[in-house]
Amino acid sequence: MITKSKSKVKLLFPIVLLMSSIACEKENNINISELIEKYHFKNMHYPPLIPFPNNEDNLVNLQYNNQRIVKRIGIAVNSGPGYILSKNYYDTLVYTDNNKINIIQKYKYAEEDRSINDRIVILDSKGRMSKKLFSNSTNTRIDTIHFYYDDRNLLIKSAQRNYLSESVSNYFYNSKQNLDSIVTITVNVYNNTSSREIETFSDYDNSYNPLKHLIIFDEIFKRALSTNNYQKYTYDSYDYEGNISNSERRSWELVHDETGKVLFDK
Repeated sequence: MITKSKSKVKLLFPIVLLMSSIACEKENNINISELIEKYHFKNMHYPPLIPFPNNEDNLVNLQYNNQRIVKRIGIAVNSGPGYILSKNYYDTLVYTDNNKINIIQKYKYAEEDRSINDRIVILDSKGRMSKKLFSNSTNTRIDTIHFYYDDRNLLIKSAQRNYLSESVSNYFYNSKQNLDSIVTITVNVYNNTSSREIETFSDYDNSYNPLKHLIIFDEIFKRALSTNNYQKYTYDSYDYEGNISNSERRSWELVHDETGKVLFDK
């Protein structure tokens, strides 16, 4: 369920990190039987314009090689009146130099697959994402995000700058290492005015979070930061005068099996 005020679409800052396959297996005890092969897009942080119907057409499919994600089939695209999930769009992941991941997004056009943009993830010595770089369809580098961690291995800060603005996000967790809130300050580089965004996360279940290894994908990264799985989310943005410029409220009824395991493909 989604409720939002005003027609302005919320700007999501893609704050993500990715563990290497070795780090994931060691720290999160992920084995091949726990790697999810599909998820329903309605359960993730898709653009908040229209809901995704609960059917097979809105399941994203994942492919692995040696417990590392190598392909994601199904991406939300703007159809004009709203977003739809298109299986003609997909991501391929290429791992190089032990610390770099190229995420290449393509779409099927006639008899060929065309690249439309790419992202480059740089890992640090612990397998965590230290930088994420973005390109557009002309292969021009347009943005970079830097990530910072505490001694608990939790993401606590990210900084992003492009030609229009500079933003810093701070992440706060509760005692169970579940994400409590994100506070983002954005400064316009031309007139030096600032705006503020506050996101909160609540109503966590007691189920293990199976999405940590998929945190590289934008609609999953917020879910992948926590130990468990949140079911409520709020967003409020404030302009440079402190007035609320946009608000959003979301809730999910996550499905669990008889053992309490969360099922993101339902």
